Order: sequence, then structure tokens, then C-alpha cells
Amino acid sequence: MVLPVLSLLLFGIIQLGVTLNNYILVANAAAAGERALSTNRGTPTPYTATKTAIDDALPAAMVTKMAFTTTVNTTACTTDAGCETLYPSSAGVDPSTVTVTYPCNLTFWTIKFSGCTITSASTEIIQ
Repeated sequence: MVLPVLSLLLFGIIQLGVTLNNYILVANAAAAGERALSTNRGTPTPYTATKTAIDDALPAAMVTKMAFTTTVNTTACTTDAGCETLYPSSAGVDPSTVTVTYPCNLTFWTIKFSGCTITSASTEIIQ
């Protein structure tokens, strides 16, 4: 009689652990991408360097499902040239932000929770 309750509790703890691990990976990827974006002022490929840093921080299985956005001076940039034109003329003035989203697979017992998304953003001053 106690076994079903304990197994339900055990599987819930395991699923929570997997979800929290995914959140930590996404948060680290956002921080790595932000470091790359904020320190690549003056280089020809800031957007590509940001994407590479995010991809390197995540396991290969997560890279195919994640999405990210980059902003420089509160304006979105989606290409290397677009990011480069948005950088300020002097360092240490304006912020840049990287936001990483990942659709989590939250399933508890036989119930699938749709719409579960892990999101993490990181903001730094442009160097």
C-alpha cells in the first residue's frame, strides 16, 4: 500500500532533478553567450561567437531544441553585421543581453505538461 505512494514520490523527485539540471545548463549557456557578446566589440563576428559559446555550453541534444536572442543597446541583433553596427563607440557604457529558451519535457507519471519552457537571460556591460 505504501509502495505506489513512494514510487510516485521518487519519480517526481527524479523529474524535478532533470528539470533543474536543464535549467542550470540553460543559465550557464546564457552566461557564456553573454560573455562572448559583450567582449566581441570590434571583432567581425560577434553574433557567430555568441552562438558558438552557447552551443559549446549545452549538450548536443539540447542545442537542436534551444533558441536564443541577442540585444545590444536594447535593440535586437540577428547577424554579425547587425550586432557590430549596434555596438557603442566606447566600452563600459551600454548593456547587451542574451536570452536562451529551451522547451522542457516535463512529464509526471503519465501526465505531460505542455507549454513548459525554461528561459534564462544574462545582461552585461559591453567591454
